[in-house]
Amino acid sequence: MTHLRSLARIPCALALLWGPTAAMAAGTATVRSSVEGEAIFVDGRDMGVQTPGTVRNLAPGRHLFEVRGPCRAGQADVIIPDGDKVVVNIDSGTTTGSLQVQPTPADAEVRLNGQPFPSGSSATPVPCGDHSLSLTLPGYMPAFLNVHVDGGQRLVLPVELERMGLGQLFLIVSPPDARVTLDGVQIPAGPRELPSGPHVVQVSAPGYIGAEQQFLVEDRARIDLRFDLVPDPLAAAGVLPPPEPRPERPPRQGPGWWTAPHIGGVASGALGLGLGVVSILELKQMGDMGDEYTRRAETVNSVRDYSLVPPSYANNYREDELLPQRNKAVALTTLSSLLLATGITLSFAF
Repeated sequence: MTHLRSLARIPCALALLWGPTAAMAAGTATVRSSVEGEAIFVDGRDMGVQTPGTVRNLAPGRHLFEVRGPCRAGQADVIIPDGDKVVVNIDSGTTTGSLQVQPTPADAEVRLNGQPFPSGSSATPVPCGDHSLSLTLPGYMPAFLNVHVDGGQRLVLPVELERMGLGQLFLIVSPPDARVTLDGVQIPAGPRELPSGPHVVQVSAPGYIGAEQQFLVEDRARIDLRFDLVPDPLAAAGVLPPPEPRPERPPRQGPGWWTAPHIGGVASGALGLGLGVVSILELKQMGDMGDEYTRRAETVNSVRDYSLVPPSYANNYREDELLPQRNKAVALTTLSSLLLATGITLSFAF
């Protein structure tokens, strides 16, 4: 009888021994999301599986399931039963970040994907992904950037615009209907922007004595010119004036007129004039290239599909073509001005 009672206790002992192990049996979860290929995280740990996928060896209890993809995320609280299998469906949604643009100068116009975008000290929420950013300001080279913002990221982007070599000309003529040409091209009177460098203005009108003036425009400088043409009485009377005899130049003291300083002055002045003409042509070419760069930039901004027209279509042209041309034109302008000044000094001061 005693032996029978001992044998009866064996199943109970085995039940006590195996009971806790059975209570801790691992569970399995099959995870699906609204977009396939998203990474599966459980309690913040990357499980190395993508949706739709199965996660095994999960301890029974409550777990936080997450799915994460490019610019998408979703999560769900799931209870894993003892040794059971569950199916977890998670609806992932688009994530957002924020962008703060800090332009220099601060009054530059900022556009994101072609739409006005605020700038300054505060960040603005933007959808996660790639965006087209443009900054423009008169007198400065426009900037076009391709910006990527991750979900939850606060991107601070300082952008400094490069100033173009431009000055301002304010022109007043009298009589008002006088013909005005700038560097050989007829223009209306009034304010206008000009590339830095030497320029020539000619003003003429029937019955008036014409006028001409050369001037040098410096970067961001203002030039004020006024021409009040004087009536020509002889022209009005139909009388042509006889040519005035030129006074003979008094002989100079010393070894003669064609001394070394004078010869050097004439040569320097002639070279300066030649370079001045070349610099005017180079500045005109720079203006044409600036128009081409603006056209390319507008094309990139209007298409908004980088697979068709990438930002490099405009940026590479600016770096490889426009900026070297600008540097060349500025260097020629500076050199021609120095040679002209040297020629005048040597020709008349000695």
